[in-house]
Amino acid sequence: FVVGMDTAVRIIDPKYYNHSQEEMLEAMLQIKSLSCSFVVAGRLNKSNNKFETFHSTINDISPVLQSMFVALSEEEFRIDISSTELRQRM
Repeated sequence: FVVGMDTAVRIIDPKYYNHSQEEMLEAMLQIKSLSCSFVVAGRLNKSNNKFETFHSTINDISPVLQSMFVALSEEEFRIDISSTELRQRM
């Protein structure tokens, strides 16, 4: 799956799994068992004007899940526009 930074953060947020770290891990391991992974596009942090990647932002991801997330570098992909801004232009 190709996702943006905000979506990637939500994918591993226990809040979306009944506030349970265990349920999140179980769901993610089911996805992993199907050989699925996530390619994560970075984003510009407007508060500090720095480009952030998934791995530079998420420091506490379980080592079991780290291989499921491939962070695109700034050199590989950078478009400083939010999905909200893109939708408003349509």
